[in-house]
Amino acid sequence: MLIQRGLQVLGALAFAVVVPRLMGPEAYGAYALVTSLAAWFVLLGGLGLTNVIGRYMPGLVGREEGSVLQRFAGNLVVLRILSGGLAAFLYLVVMRLLFTELDGLLLWLIALNVWVQGLSTLLFAVFLGLNRADLWGTGDTLRRWLTVLLLPFCVWLGGLRGAGAALIVTEVTVIATGVWLMPLRLSWPDLRPEPARLAPYLRFGLIFFGSQLLLAAFQAGGEVLVRAISGDYVEVAYFALANSVYQTAAASIPPLAWSFVPLLSSRLESGDTRTINLWVERFVTWLAVVGVVVTLGCLFLAEAVTPLVFGEAYSPVATNLVPLSVAFVVLGLGTATSLLALVHGRPGEALVASAIRLVSFWALGVPLVRWHGSWGACLAVAGASIAHAAYAGWRMRAELGSAARRWVTAVVLGVVPVPLLWLGSSVMARGVLCVAAVVCYLLILLLCDVVNVSDVRIVGAALNGRARREGLRKE
Repeated sequence: MLIQRGLQVLGALAFAVVVPRLMGPEAYGAYALVTSLAAWFVLLGGLGLTNVIGRYMPGLVGREEGSVLQRFAGNLVVLRILSGGLAAFLYLVVMRLLFTELDGLLLWLIALNVWVQGLSTLLFAVFLGLNRADLWGTGDTLRRWLTVLLLPFCVWLGGLRGAGAALIVTEVTVIATGVWLMPLRLSWPDLRPEPARLAPYLRFGLIFFGSQLLLAAFQAGGEVLVRAISGDYVEVAYFALANSVYQTAAASIPPLAWSFVPLLSSRLESGDTRTINLWVERFVTWLAVVGVVVTLGCLFLAEAVTPLVFGEAYSPVATNLVPLSVAFVVLGLGTATSLLALVHGRPGEALVASAIRLVSFWALGVPLVRWHGSWGACLAVAGASIAHAAYAGWRMRAELGSAARRWVTAVVLGVVPVPLLWLGSSVMARGVLCVAAVVCYLLILLLCDVVNVSDVRIVGAALNGRARREGLRKE
């Protein structure tokens, strides 16, 4: 999973270097707007099915109920085809009503992509239920690199319409790959809808679905907010590019969290809460460490690196990245609470926390965007992320246990090396100081026993697949 996330980050970097330059700020702003809203409608058609798969399919696999498993998967595929079609239709209607200045054919192409991507997402989510999180992540990796390879050529041929066609070709290829890798072979009887069979699972999934919709509205709302308040597609592009960098990093966290769902769910069913507590503590601590390291890198290097990577036209993106790096630090705690809510069957907590995040974003965003454009929108993202993590952490404090305290400690210690920022201004000096700040931070963590060699060894063993569950429980 980590290797694949690395490949996806490289793909996102290649995309950011090539596509915004090729399109120009105004066209890229329009592309970012239609695709960010499309992502929300893809999730709208999802109905929380990935949560259902992750929570319940491992039990069917463990009981070796092959026919039941195939009927379950087949019903989910049919449901996703229908819900994806409805989501695509709604996307087209909403976009034609709200953004009359956009090309109609482009919107038709993106709407078709909403439907196709929904199906490809479900196919690869089945691998999560089969406890093959490595194959689950393959869909995103393939999608990212196909987009990098196809989109520039198609944009050169057909502008934004070519971009829409490239997205459809990408998703069709992802679906074909998912069908080829799938160990389940579904027959026509497996695809016959059985509403009574799915009803109990859907009731569970729909509550998480609500929180995911709110999350998607939060993630896709920035471009809409900046466009509505400023009316400037260039400001939309500045926010969208900074947000795409943030989302590329942030998208690495939930898949890693959900890959632990089969393990933690099985431990909960067996009453082994100690293993759950240990792994949650390690997970939260290391997410805090990664978040602080990313923030330090942003503080020291963003201003110098951004124009080199994206071009001088996108220089304002550098300042936008700073508040988004703060949001990335907070994301670790918020993701851990969502993971615990799923494992412990408390979807209501995730729903309320997501609602608080969305309301906070718009409440902060309207005045902040009026004050400072795209940078104000990035500040609103950081503020809303803090509100979400604070509420969710408080509500799930019993399940978090000592993990919350270790997260706070790891974040607070990250402030210690920040004064090094004022010791140099050249690119070379900033690079050296950034390395020094990160090394200083990691040494402080070791000295304060926030992380230790044992944790590094155990996490490393789990990541490369050598760890045995019995050994983990013993640790």
